[in-house]
Amino acid sequence: MTSVERHRDAVERGVPVGRGSHRRSARRHQGESNPAARWRRRGTALLAAALPGALLGAHWTGLLSFLNPGLPFDVARWLRGLAAYAPVLAAATVMLQLPLLLRRPQRVVRGLPWTLSVVLLLAALLDASHASLFAYYLPAGINTRLVKAAFWLALCGLAAFYTALLHSVHRRRYGWRSRWFLALLAVASLGVVVERREAYQPRPEATPLRSVVERQRPLQLYVVAVEAATLDAILPLAEEGHLPFFGELLREGTYARLRSFEPTRRTALWTTLATGKYPYRHGVVGSRVWAAPFLGSGSELRLLPLSDRLGPWLTFGARSRPFGVADRRAVTLWEVLPRLGILTGMVGFPASEYPPPAADFAIAEPFFVAAPEARFAAPEGVAIRARLFQVGAAEVDPLLLAPFGRGPQPAVVTALRQDLWRETLAFYLLDDAPQVQALFLGLPGLARVSADTFGGYWARRLEGVRGERHERAGNTLTAYYRHIDGYLAQLWSRQEGPRLLAVVSAHGVAPPPPWRRLGDEVALHGKLSGAADGVLILRGEGIRPGAFLSQAGVEDVFPTLLYGLGLPVARDADGRVLTGSFLPEVLARHPVTFLPSYEELE
Repeated sequence: MTSVERHRDAVERGVPVGRGSHRRSARRHQGESNPAARWRRRGTALLAAALPGALLGAHWTGLLSFLNPGLPFDVARWLRGLAAYAPVLAAATVMLQLPLLLRRPQRVVRGLPWTLSVVLLLAALLDASHASLFAYYLPAGINTRLVKAAFWLALCGLAAFYTALLHSVHRRRYGWRSRWFLALLAVASLGVVVERREAYQPRPEATPLRSVVERQRPLQLYVVAVEAATLDAILPLAEEGHLPFFGELLREGTYARLRSFEPTRRTALWTTLATGKYPYRHGVVGSRVWAAPFLGSGSELRLLPLSDRLGPWLTFGARSRPFGVADRRAVTLWEVLPRLGILTGMVGFPASEYPPPAADFAIAEPFFVAAPEARFAAPEGVAIRARLFQVGAAEVDPLLLAPFGRGPQPAVVTALRQDLWRETLAFYLLDDAPQVQALFLGLPGLARVSADTFGGYWARRLEGVRGERHERAGNTLTAYYRHIDGYLAQLWSRQEGPRLLAVVSAHGVAPPPPWRRLGDEVALHGKLSGAADGVLILRGEGIRPGAFLSQAGVEDVFPTLLYGLGLPVARDADGRVLTGSFLPEVLARHPVTFLPSYEELE
């Protein structure tokens, strides 16, 4: 081998070239023939491949601690999480570098500063992105600390990247000072996470004083939850005459696009609508609570990074349970009204885990979704009668199926059966208890139909795409909106006198993104995630006719309905009264009043 070839080979392997380099190369070639030296070199390379994964496991444990501020934090718990995640992620980084480990182990050692900088920057990206993603799901204090931790991790990652870049450009060996500096950056990044998380102390909230509420307006209140309803469908269909009652609502009432928020977690959004508080305050931040025995006995995780679908993998197959009443830290509107002496009924309203004990009648949502068990219905005996109204597939009236064309899809029939069960049951219970002053009714069928057809409706009506399948999807969605329109008209006409109807949806539906429209099947579907705007439509006593509200959020429904009933608004609510919904003379006669909280009522 010539001197030029030896020089090129030394440069490729990261060996410094200069005085004494040939002697070092000779010693290295002697070491390659030594089995003990070869195994020692591969062991060093294996450690260098595993270290970045172990460091990422430590930061992953820290991210879990940030996302679950209710979980007590201490170094021992963090070390237990490190012991669980570090081996798994270390094995993953070893597998990613396995070809180099087998053929060029020295390159793995040489590339360790690069992999460390990638891990530190990735940890900073995860912290910053989750602070933004869960902005409404995390307290402001822990969110701020998560952002600061991301900032310091980014600085550590950039310092490691700059160090690796300098050594690679100038082909310099890593001296002991560079090695100690990189080790110090890794340790400092762990210290930042531990210090930022340990420094968080939840702000103590004042104990709400017991309140007495006397003033109210004698109104009949109907709150109908039409899941995934959107003005993108209601406005054009009503204008074309397909939805006559919705047309009346828009002309004689107030309507708004309800601002939703990401991630679109159904239970959390509907609980926000029903309590007027953000998820981090009412406590329901997802659909399930995951056990985490690897973090300590009794540990539970309510928020997981990336996606809840990865829950079984991120918790190593630990059990999970749905959110329950015990997890919710705020009262809902259907719990407040009975305490004020307003007779209330509830049939399958979203996010109702159990029937409120003071309601005149109540059937919680799990009665219709999971199994019609008696514990989900009150008072005693209601469950038996409710089962009698369950609609089978062969029991759907052919006249109701006719607008959907010949051979309606099974999803449409299932959605129609679910809504018919609730609709007929609500009418029966109202007839049986005419003294009820407030009804909360949930109709989930539109969400199922929109998930299968909204993309086709959007393409046909708003983008002008022609095709038999798009036409059928649009007609199916239109027919289902017409069914809801007819039921709302029947509900509104049941009683004369002062009334208030609220049609609400905590989130809407959006068409699939352009890149997913390449497949015909996917192009017909609707997207129920992505913070699509929901709907609020109000009609009745004191409501402004034909008014559109440009600024409204799901948290505003709770205080607005309280004001509509002539009740004060809680100061501890995150929402506000949508005063633009009401006539000026109503606002003049009944100014907005406040009380500390509805959590404690006399």
